Amino acid sequence: MGQSSPVAARISELIGKYQPQVLVTYDDQGPYQHPDHVHASRSAQNAFAASASMAGGSVAKLYLSAMRGSDWRKIWDALRELGAEVPDWEEPDPERAHQKYLAMHRSDTNRSKIAIAERLMSSYDFSGKSVLEYGCGGGYFTIWMAKRGAHVTAIERNPNAIRGVNFYAAKDGVADRVRLLGAIPHHELPALYAASDVLVLASSREGWANVLLEAMAASLPAIATSVLAGRTAPK
Repeated sequence: MGQSSPVAARISELIGKYQPQVLVTYDDQGPYQHPDHVHASRSAQNAFAASASMAGGSVAKLYLSAMRGSDWRKIWDALRELGAEVPDWEEPDPERAHQKYLAMHRSDTNRSKIAIAERLMSSYDFSGKSVLEYGCGGGYFTIWMAKRGAHVTAIERNPNAIRGVNFYAAKDGVADRVRLLGAIPHHELPALYAASDVLVLASSREGWANVLLEAMAASLPAIATSVLAGRTAPK
């Protein structure tokens, strides 16, 4: 699992103190690739491996919790039944995926959110800038920034969403200014931050996003919508 960490060392201390027979943690990717969950999983697995050499004996079993894709789909279906605006990224055809994405954005709620984000982002000159967009979804702001002269590198893990955004960029004539990346290992992110002029987090809902902390650590300016904890971050 790689190098140990202070977190793994602390877990090892607790294993030595309580001598459990079973250790349970997230799977390698966490529930949805959240960096905290991934780090917790790797640290716990490192501690499990290290327990083999402990004086009190090793932990007998390691279980990784996981969530089936069908369970996620049940959550999305339940949200849709309640009227929530949930994107459909199970559509493999890029043109149809793009059309579904645009349809979701026609709601009054989403039009208001987009208008607020556009007002915020319009105060920044994107011309000639290298932009890192973390989680681009269907690419509305990816294309919006590219049309204003930015070169956008967007991180998005869903392959159907990536195909939809590439279709969107080609349709609007900005494919040469848009680069789509899949899931990126956490240790490769510093190089992307260093190569960028600004980080954009145009979320409609957000907790305290780790990407804002990471951008600050890399001395990278961040533009974020004023939602929940994001409003406490420097804009």
